[in-house]
Amino acid sequence: MVNSMAYSKNFTILMAGGGTGGHLLPGISLAKAFQSKNRQTKIVFFVPGTPVDLAILSSTDFPFTLNPMRSFPSSFWKYPNFFCQFFFGWHKALHVFRKNRPDLVVGLGGYGSWSAGCLAKKYNLPLVMLEANKIAGKVVRKLAKDCKRVYTSGEIQGISEDKIKPLGIPIRFSRLQTEERQNIEKNSFTILVMGGSLGAKCINDSLVQALPFLNPWKHKIEFIHLCGKNKSLVEQEYKKNGMCHHVFSFCNNMEDLYLQSDLIISRAGGSTLSEITAMGMPSILVPFARSADGHQEANALSMAKSNASLVILEKELTGELLASKIKELILDKAKISEMSKAALNLAKPFAATDIVSDVYSLLGKTEKT
Repeated sequence: MVNSMAYSKNFTILMAGGGTGGHLLPGISLAKAFQSKNRQTKIVFFVPGTPVDLAILSSTDFPFTLNPMRSFPSSFWKYPNFFCQFFFGWHKALHVFRKNRPDLVVGLGGYGSWSAGCLAKKYNLPLVMLEANKIAGKVVRKLAKDCKRVYTSGEIQGISEDKIKPLGIPIRFSRLQTEERQNIEKNSFTILVMGGSLGAKCINDSLVQALPFLNPWKHKIEFIHLCGKNKSLVEQEYKKNGMCHHVFSFCNNMEDLYLQSDLIISRAGGSTLSEITAMGMPSILVPFARSADGHQEANALSMAKSNASLVILEKELTGELLASKIKELILDKAKISEMSKAALNLAKPFAATDIVSDVYSLLGKTEKT
C-alpha cells in the first residue's frame, strides 16, 4: 500500500508513445488535465518523432524527446537499420529516464511506448496505459501484465479484465460543446469528411466519385473535407461539381469543425470515435482495412451495433454506395437524431479528469492546487 501524500512540485510524468494523432492527442489532453489539477506537475513526452508528432507537440509548451525506435519491419533487408534504431532507442529511453526521473509513466500506445514501459518495470515505477481500440495493440498487450491500469472506453479484446478501467479516452473538449452544436441553426446539411491525421486516399477518392450522384442536393449540402495530401486536386473536384466546400490538409482545431457539422465520414480509430461520440455525431465509418488485428473494423462494428454509425468496409467502398448512404441520412432526419442520441449514450467526455482522479487514488496521492 502506497502512503498517501500530496504531489510535490517536482512530480514528473513521462508520456510515452505517439506516432499518430490517435495516440498522441489523448496524451496531450491527459497531460493538460494533470496540470489543471496541479500546475507544478512536470510533463515530458517521449515520441517517435513522426511529422504528426512534431506538428502537434510544436504547437504546445510540453517538452519532448524523440524516440528513434521503430516498429518491426516487414522486409528482411530493413532488419539492419531496425536493430540499429532499436538499440539507439533504448539508449535514448535510458537517457530520458535518468534526466527526468519520472514518478509515473503513461503509455500512449504504439511502438513508441515499448521501451519506456519496459524501463518503468525495471525502475519499479507505476505504469498506466491508454487503449482506445476494441482490440488491444501488441505493445499494450505485452505491457499490460506489468501495468497498474489500462484505460479504455469499454470492453476490449486481449487484456485481462482486472487491468481494465473503462473511464474513457481523453478528448479535446467537453459535453458543453456538444450542447452548443445541437443549438446551432443552419440552412445547409454539413458533412465533415476526414481520414485521420494524414488523410485517407480511399475516402478522398470515393467522396469525389460520390459527388455526381449527390447533384440533386448540391444546394442543400456543404462539405468540410480534411484530405491530407493533394488539397488542390480535391478542391477542383468540388468546384467541378458545383458543391459548397471547405478543404483543408490538416486542422488542429477539430472541435470547431465538429460544431459546424451534421454528419461525419471517417476512419474508425478509437480516439476519433471518442470525440465523435462526445459530440453526438452521426457517422459513416470506413475502417482502415490494414489496421493491426483488424481493430478499426471491430471499432466500427461496435458503433454500428449501438446504432450510432453506418459502416462501409473498404473493400466494398464505391462512390455510388457512399452517395447512397449520405442520401439515406439527408432524407431521414429521425434516423440522424437516433444516431446522435446513440452516439451520446456511448460518450465519456470527461475521461481526462476521471483518469487523473483515478491515478491520484491509485498512487495514494492527494490533490495539491
